[in-house]
Amino acid sequence: MNLDKIYLIRDIPGYTPQISRLLSMMNYCKIYHARYRQRSECGSIGFVR
Repeated sequence: MNLDKIYLIRDIPGYTPQISRLLSMMNYCKIYHARYRQRSECGSIGFVR
């Protein structure tokens, strides 16, 4: 995945424009939260079930 363009909400070939934008936003959230989990310590965040 190209991390230079995670902030770009764009059309993805093969999907409708609305679904493409949704997928772009979901990819951003996935990458953002994965980076956050890497930087945080287990004790610094609350337990989520």
